[in-house]
Amino acid sequence: MTSNIESMENIVMSNSLPEEWYTLLLQAFTKIMTCQIYSIKQKKVLQILSTSKFLTHLLTHYLDSKQQQGMMWTEAANFFNSILGIIQHIVKLLPERAHNCKPVLLYLKKELKCVKPVRANYKLHDLVASTISTVTDTQNTWAKRKRPIRFYGQAPTVKLHLTISENFRFFPTASDLSTDANPFVRAIVTKGTYRDQEHYLDILFRLMREDFIRPLRNGINEYRENGQDKHFRSSDIRLYHDVHFTGMTHTDGINHVIQFDVSNMKHIKWDHSKRLINGNLLCLSNDNFQANVIFATVSFRDTQMLSKGIVSISCLSELNTVLKTTSNDSFVMAETMAYLKQSIRY
Repeated sequence: MTSNIESMENIVMSNSLPEEWYTLLLQAFTKIMTCQIYSIKQKKVLQILSTSKFLTHLLTHYLDSKQQQGMMWTEAANFFNSILGIIQHIVKLLPERAHNCKPVLLYLKKELKCVKPVRANYKLHDLVASTISTVTDTQNTWAKRKRPIRFYGQAPTVKLHLTISENFRFFPTASDLSTDANPFVRAIVTKGTYRDQEHYLDILFRLMREDFIRPLRNGINEYRENGQDKHFRSSDIRLYHDVHFTGMTHTDGINHVIQFDVSNMKHIKWDHSKRLINGNLLCLSNDNFQANVIFATVSFRDTQMLSKGIVSISCLSELNTVLKTTSNDSFVMAETMAYLKQSIRY
C-alpha cells in the first residue's frame, strides 16, 4: 500500500467506499503504523489520513452500520483502539497536524458513551482522555513554535515562495530535467534571523533538493547534446543501457527487479564500487528522457547479482507505466553522482 501512495490517497478520499473496505483499510493502516518501514512512508500515509474524512466516516456511517448489525465487544474495542493508535501516530510524527485530530477525538469520546459494548470500558475512556490532553498540549507547543521569531538587526526582506508542506514535490519530475528548468532557490540568511522554523527548513530543503537534481539535469542534457552516444561519459551521471524490467519483489513494499547490459563493465569491482548503492537516485527512460521518465531509487544491491547486471529498485513515479512494461521494453538509465541521503527525505 505504501508503495503506491497516489492510489491509496484516491481510495481514502472517496466518499462512497464499500462497507467492507473500511474494516480492511483500518486494519491495513494499523499494520502500517507498527511496521518497520521508512518514516517518510508512514508520514505520507498519516498526512493523507489527517486531511481526509476517512476517520470521521469511520465514526459516523460505518459505526452506525456496525451497531445496527450488532458489533461484538472485542470488535468494538479493537475498532476504537485502532483509531486512537492512528491519531497518536499523527500527533507523534506530524505535530503540526494535531489540530486536525481534535474534532475526531471529541466525536469519538461522544460515541464511546453510546456504543453499548464499550460504554463501561473505563480503560478505553481513560485512553481517550489522555490522548485529548496530549493533542491539546501538542497544539499549544506547536502554536508557540509558529510565532514569528524576533529579529536582531535588519530582518531579511525575502518573499516566501511555496513551503514544503504545500505543493512542492521532493522527488523530481520530467520538467526538472528540462534545459528550461528554473528551480526556485534562495540564499541562506547570513544577516538577521529566519522568520520561523518553516522559513529555515524551506530554504535548506530547496537547496539540498537542487544539489542532487542538478547533476542529473546537467548530465542528461549533455547526453542528449552528444547524440545519445552509447560510449558517452560524464562527471555528473553514470549511464546504463539496455535496461529491462524482469520481475518484482515484495520485501519492504513493492520493488522491481531490473537487468542492464554489463558487457562493458567487466572491470568494475562491485564489492568496492559506489555504483548503485542503496538509496541512489535513478532516472529511466525509453524516449531519450523527454516525456516517458521514471524516477526510482536503489532498494537492494547484491554484488554477485550486480556482476550480472541485476539490481532491485523502488519506483517513485509513473507506476502505471512500469506495470505495463514487458521484459522486451528497453530503457536507458541514468544514475546521479550525488548521493540521495535518506535523511533529507524527512
